[in-house]
Amino acid sequence: MGNLDVRGLPTPGWRLALYLGKSFSGGGGLNRFDVAEGFQPSVGLVSGPTVEAVIEGAADRMGGPPDVVFRPDQHEGFGGPLSVWVSWR
Repeated sequence: MGNLDVRGLPTPGWRLALYLGKSFSGGGGLNRFDVAEGFQPSVGLVSGPTVEAVIEGAADRMGGPPDVVFRPDQHEGFGGPLSVWVSWR
């Protein structure tokens, strides 16, 4: 790895000021929150005999495999009910 010159990079405070400035500027256009206003995603049921079958069924609906699959039951020390988190980008 080389040296990284951070002198020209924005500080976290500057980023916050930029974000707030965009939020309250009232420029007349849509902001990041207005774009999704009223969006109602469809709900669908995917069932199967195994977790893997359900993930495969969801992948078929989403058009490809998930980018992230997290199964806490596969981690040492997990003591809760079966849960799975999947995410597509």
